[in-house]
Amino acid sequence: MPPAVYRMMTLLCSLVVTLPIGTNLGLLHLLWMLVNGQLRGARGAVIPGLSACGLSERSVRRAWAARGQGTWACEQLLARQAEAVARDYDNEGAWGQTCAALPDDTLNFQHDPLTCAVALGWDGVMIEQARVSAEMREGWLYERVDEGGQAMRIVIAVDGARFNELWLRLVTA
Repeated sequence: MPPAVYRMMTLLCSLVVTLPIGTNLGLLHLLWMLVNGQLRGARGAVIPGLSACGLSERSVRRAWAARGQGTWACEQLLARQAEAVARDYDNEGAWGQTCAALPDDTLNFQHDPLTCAVALGWDGVMIEQARVSAEMREGWLYERVDEGGQAMRIVIAVDGARFNELWLRLVTA
């Protein structure tokens, strides 16, 4: 397994390890589907996305059940993610405690606020359909436009000034 995949799977497992048996594995499969791009490839359809991960029918059903009926809360997963990132990156020591303008307890695990804004429906981007292929090189995931690739929607333009204004307004509120 490539180091980047191993690291991601280790992080995901740390998020679900305390959940009840059954829910933990089902939610792990859901999270893996999200991070490896299968949900995007299935155009947001959860069951086809899970199936595209190579899961058995039983595992797909378990993941679907965990999503809707499992015992878990998003805020618990986010708190565990924050703890894991704090351990791995020490943003508090590296940035929070060395930069006067930042709070000492800086976590900053959201590396791509633009992606979040688009996912939440922000309309300051232009999106087009393209075929994209992905490959791992030296532990990093690379994506490129490729006629033989998987069809997906990609952002081709961003209203940068408008996004900067939105982001600054939200983080300084």
